[in-house]
Amino acid sequence: RIDEELKDVEPELIQKVCATFLDSFDPDDNQEPWLTKMRNGAEENGVKLGDFARILRVKLTGKNRTPDLWAIMSAMGEQRVKARLQ
Repeated sequence: RIDEELKDVEPELIQKVCATFLDSFDPDDNQEPWLTKMRNGAEENGVKLGDFARILRVKLTGKNRTPDLWAIMSAMGEQRVKARLQ
């Protein structure tokens, strides 16, 4: 399912986006610093924020459309987020 949803994205970019996010991930962040880190990660990888978030969303949930990504990560917890993105 994940491969199908991200078939238009280079595997190297997927790995890079996940690694970039995990480098700055802090499960204690509220939504504002989390969003700043997302924007910085998108810029660092040369992609739009929406594309950066889409890669993470699909890696975490297997779906392109979900409720708020920050809320999903908060509900999943640190260990599950890290496991799915590594």
